[in-house]
Amino acid sequence: MNFIECQLYGADQSIALLRLSRPKFANAYNNQMLSAMEQQLKAFAYDNSVRALIITGEGQRVFCAGADKNEIKSRRALDGLNLVSKYVFDLLANMTIPTIAAINGAAIGGGLELALACDIRITSQTAKFALPEIKLGLTPAAGGLTRLLQMVGVSRAKEMILFGREIDAERALEWGLVSQLSDDVISDALALATWVISQDPLALRLAKQIMNVDYSRERHDLSSMAQALLYEQKYQKKNNE
Repeated sequence: MNFIECQLYGADQSIALLRLSRPKFANAYNNQMLSAMEQQLKAFAYDNSVRALIITGEGQRVFCAGADKNEIKSRRALDGLNLVSKYVFDLLANMTIPTIAAINGAAIGGGLELALACDIRITSQTAKFALPEIKLGLTPAAGGLTRLLQMVGVSRAKEMILFGREIDAERALEWGLVSQLSDDVISDALALATWVISQDPLALRLAKQIMNVDYSRERHDLSSMAQALLYEQKYQKKNNE
């Protein structure tokens, strides 16, 4: 079982909907789900018939609760520099087709990072958003550190990441984290996808690539951050000896 369901919509079946399907675990992703997601995203990249992608979670309460708790128990802060989830979410962010997160409930930790990797986010009225990794001795390194900052600004990103603030759907809309509140996220996401696939595909692809290049120029160099953190650890250890 790969915990991912794929459905095709539209007159020409050109809208793909990926549904995270681990409802007993709040749709949290494990390595098996990430592997299935990676394979599906790569398949879409080679399938010209798919022109828009929607990602959602199963049920009405949770979009995605992030990484499976059993798989993060042994992680340390620096482990976040080489996450499988970051690789998969980067694949999503770099797709040439438009992508939509239909946030049907809480988007927590890696679940929010998954939504941030999409081009646009619409949310249910009852959704909650948080990046609580600091409380676990970790960092939101699957895209949260950079993408959230780009979307909501430094002060608000620090408020959520460093100070653990959870925000509701209305606040997320006010901050620009999402673009729309919805009473039916799937229907509204399909409406958006139906409109976007009616546009010129080459123009869409070029516009997205240009915007992604400009965005990537402002990303932090994680390898340099890693070196700085390792140096600080060694310095502190030497002083404590």
